[in-house]
Amino acid sequence: LAKTSAPYIATFDADMCPKKDFLLKTMPFFVKGYNVGFVQTPQSFKNPDIYQARLSSKISFEQDYFYHYIQMARNNINSTILCGTNCVISRKALKEAGGFAEKSIAEDIATGMLIEAKGYLGIAIDDVLAYGNSVNDLPGFIRQRSRWGRGCIQAFKNYGIFNHSILSFRQKLDYFAAITYWLFSFKRLAYLVLPL
Repeated sequence: LAKTSAPYIATFDADMCPKKDFLLKTMPFFVKGYNVGFVQTPQSFKNPDIYQARLSSKISFEQDYFYHYIQMARNNINSTILCGTNCVISRKALKEAGGFAEKSIAEDIATGMLIEAKGYLGIAIDDVLAYGNSVNDLPGFIRQRSRWGRGCIQAFKNYGIFNHSILSFRQKLDYFAAITYWLFSFKRLAYLVLPL
C-alpha cells in the first residue's frame, strides 16, 4: 500500500484468476454517488470442492449459499462480510478504518466490519468474477476452516463488535452471528465427517 497511490485496491488470493470484466462490474458501485467502502464478489472454483469430490459433482459449491443468498441479504442492512479475495476496497475507507486489521488471522472480516463502522457501505454482488482452486483434501480443509474459525473469534475478541457506536444493533447481531457460527461444533463436525 505504501508503494501505490490508486484510490481503489483489488485483492485476490494467490490462486484466484479474475475474469476480464472484473473491474467493469465492480467499479461502477464506487462512482454512483454512494459512500461505498468495498465491493465483494463470490468465491468460486475451477475444481470440485471437498463435498463435490466425495459426494457428487451435481451438488453446488459448499460456499454458494453464503455468497449468493446470505451475502445478498446482508446488503439490506450493511453487514456485508469482506472476504479478502475477489473484492475492491476504497483506499480512503481503508485508511479511515485504520488499514487492514492486524489483530486477527481473519483480517478480512475485521477490516470489513471496521470500514462499515466508519459509515461506509459494504456491497456484495452476485456475479462470479474470479475463479480459484478449491481445497479438496481433508487436511487442507481442516487447516483452512480452523484458520477461518480462529480468525473470526480473534476478530470478535480484538475488535469488539458491540463497541462500535456507528454500527446499528442489527449490524452488530449479524456480525455476532457470523462469528459465533464457528462455535457450533455439531454442524462443523457433520461437515467434516460427511466427505469421509
